[in-house]
Amino acid sequence: MNLATLFSWNQTGQKRNLRQFVTKELLQAVIIPFAVVELLLLIIYFTINSYITHKTKETLIMNVQNDLRELSKHVAASFDIRLSKIEQLAEIFRREHERLFRHPDHFLLISEPKFIHAANGALIQQNRGETSLYYSTITPHTPEQIAKARLTAALDPLYRTIKEADPLVAAVYLNTYDSMNRYYPFMENAAQQYGPDLNATLFNFYYEADATHNPKRQVVWTDVYLDPAGLGWMASCIAPVYRGDFLEGVVGLDITIQTFIDQIHALSLPWDANVFLLDRTGTILAMQPKVEKILGIKEHKIDNYTNVTTVTKKPAELNLKSTPNLATREAMKEIFRGKELFETSLGGRNYVAFTRTIPRTRWQLVALVDKETLYAPVNNLASLARTIGYIAIGFMILFYILFLGYLIQRSRTIAAHIATPIEELAHATTIMHERQEIVNIPKGGIAEIDQLIDDFTAMTVHLSHLYRSMQQEIED
Repeated sequence: MNLATLFSWNQTGQKRNLRQFVTKELLQAVIIPFAVVELLLLIIYFTINSYITHKTKETLIMNVQNDLRELSKHVAASFDIRLSKIEQLAEIFRREHERLFRHPDHFLLISEPKFIHAANGALIQQNRGETSLYYSTITPHTPEQIAKARLTAALDPLYRTIKEADPLVAAVYLNTYDSMNRYYPFMENAAQQYGPDLNATLFNFYYEADATHNPKRQVVWTDVYLDPAGLGWMASCIAPVYRGDFLEGVVGLDITIQTFIDQIHALSLPWDANVFLLDRTGTILAMQPKVEKILGIKEHKIDNYTNVTTVTKKPAELNLKSTPNLATREAMKEIFRGKELFETSLGGRNYVAFTRTIPRTRWQLVALVDKETLYAPVNNLASLARTIGYIAIGFMILFYILFLGYLIQRSRTIAAHIATPIEELAHATTIMHERQEIVNIPKGGIAEIDQLIDDFTAMTVHLSHLYRSMQQEIED
């Protein structure tokens, strides 16, 4: 058999020489395993990075939940302590008024108040005292009523002391069953502000403390209302003043919603958390500016107004139970199902929400944390890891291009080193077959092939001698 049979056949039946065969097999033997290993390493790298990112987010959200729970508990407790102090002041205020009505002879006036009728008929205090007085025209201003107005001026120092005891308190007052109002700080224009015939008993800062709404005669908090005295949206801590079983009136300490807004704005919370405060009906008491954008609800502000004659509460759009903003109502419904922690979506963004009830008022403090903000550090690290991975892929591609070029050149050199002696051997076989000549075949330095060349050379020499001997015999 001719040594050319060493050449292999490809799948199409066409011959492929030894150089091609060696080059291809060598490339496949190196490139494929190398590429598979690198691919597996990349898969492992990106899988581990994705897993670590996922677990980090899980751990982070758990930490945030725990921290939010503690933080909201702390903030709610802080509010509760402040409100508790105001309740204590209201209780002191109530007891002193009850003592005043039971024992009027135990109290002395510091200065004698003077009363006149305003242009609209309401009775007001003419001389500027610590407190102002307003008496509605719905009650005849008899000597008995004048005497009561005079008597209540004896507690002027207490009014000032109660208000100054806590910076949250905007005003303190007494409203009687017959619509007399003593108020601190002094109101210059009480008659114009209230109008001639204000009926205090129609307002929640009075009737929510009466026997029907408050049979235990406790200190209670009102819902938010528009203050007739002109201080805007207000919540009041009120307490009934009884003389025996007769309700003489209701005392109150006013806290403006702006005060709560200022308190909310002053909060510095981690993760850029946004906070708002709900009353027990679900109406927004106060919220940070960002919350307005998140909820799609604007705070309803009223600057100048007079003669409020009935309870005016915040508009329905500020109540999360009834707001016409359906998306917000749906997103916040878990608050009213009693869930302290939940996730929700608003405006295409995802939030972690935590609620905490302030025990004394049953108000709810709600904190919203944007998950994108929360996950930003983790996402940045994950993005950096992906970037590093992509850079690694780029370097790998460049490396493979250079390595492939080197490998092709090297494989051709190796193939030539193997194939050249065999090609020379095949060529020598042809010459030997056609011309019976002995060809000197160079060796390639490969032991097996060099041995084959030596054996082939010895065989051709032997055959050549044998051929000549046979020719000689024939000629003889």
